[in-house]
Amino acid sequence: MTHPTPSATDQSPPLPIARYRLIAQVQAPLALPPYAGSLLRGQFGAALRHLACMTRAPRCPGCALLATCPYTRIFEATPPDAAVGGAATEISTTAATSALPSASATPASAAHSHRPQAFSALPNAYVIEPPNPGARTLQPGDALEFGIVLIGPALAQSALVLLALQRALARGLTTSRSPCELQRIDWLAPDGSAAPIWTAENPRIADHPAQLDWAACITATTTSNSAAASERATNATSNIAASAQPTSATGQLNAKESGQALTLHLHTPLRLQHQGHALPAGKLDARTLLIHLTRRVQLVLQFHAGITGLDAAASQAITAAATLQDDKALRWLDWTRYSSRQQQEMTLGGVVGTWRLHGTPEAIATVAPWLWLGQWLHVGKNATMGLGGYTFGR
Repeated sequence: MTHPTPSATDQSPPLPIARYRLIAQVQAPLALPPYAGSLLRGQFGAALRHLACMTRAPRCPGCALLATCPYTRIFEATPPDAAVGGAATEISTTAATSALPSASATPASAAHSHRPQAFSALPNAYVIEPPNPGARTLQPGDALEFGIVLIGPALAQSALVLLALQRALARGLTTSRSPCELQRIDWLAPDGSAAPIWTAENPRIADHPAQLDWAACITATTTSNSAAASERATNATSNIAASAQPTSATGQLNAKESGQALTLHLHTPLRLQHQGHALPAGKLDARTLLIHLTRRVQLVLQFHAGITGLDAAASQAITAAATLQDDKALRWLDWTRYSSRQQQEMTLGGVVGTWRLHGTPEAIATVAPWLWLGQWLHVGKNATMGLGGYTFGR
């Protein structure tokens, strides 16, 4: 089945983006690293490949099933021209995921108007949201909670994704292979509530509206004292297909905040790079943030939701961001992870803390929808493992 390609001005369909929270019970002492995003991503990827790979080839490049493999579509996004046999298509995973049937959301097929060669890497269709940074040891019986945002093809294959996470937890985390038993999966609803959709006692995913309704964001981002700001925000929100009302993990943008200021609370390291070098807090500004964010949003929506035509809106947001002033209460946070591909430890870092952006109501209204959606997509280096996570707040 084919789907019409949505454009930037379409008011439908909703965005195929959903956030989930997983709660597992630790079965043996589990020593979490200072930042668990890399750990969870690696274990998830290994379990997903084990479930999805049909050929058992040692490497994905060159595989005859590359174009249709759910593993590469979800975990290692491949430029369309690199896929053998043309554009990727959905395949059935009923046999592999009978214990975890898929959610009730079907995203539009992706369109690819950009030349993939113009980008160093395509964004993957998920974001791991690990526990708050900080090394600690969980004891048997303790709860391990973390989240995952699923986008486009990952959301369409949510049963497979969640089953892979269940298997990864059961096989054990860290080098000690500490097992965890998945107890519950919550869908974090746009109105701020958490609805259980899967439990160990009832291991089938309940129907839920796994999507973000961008029309609802118009109300959230246009409550301003300025009529011009309201009109501009309405246009910007329509153009970028911004998200719905905030979840419990995303701050609420209300009239007081959308008028002349936005406050970002960076809870995982934000690592923005220029010419391969990470930018410290002193070299960060609103324009740089919007350049990185609009680029990520455009790529995610184009390759995983089929939404195109955002260049003009992105340019307007970057121009508006250049007029904003800011106040920062940021600090640098380093963390170390082991790269299995490079066979070595790597030290990465970024800024965490509070970043307040303020300016004219018109400028704030123009950048607000992009920043709003970024609460789900994250921004900056290694966003898929949870870096660059933030919320709005007063």
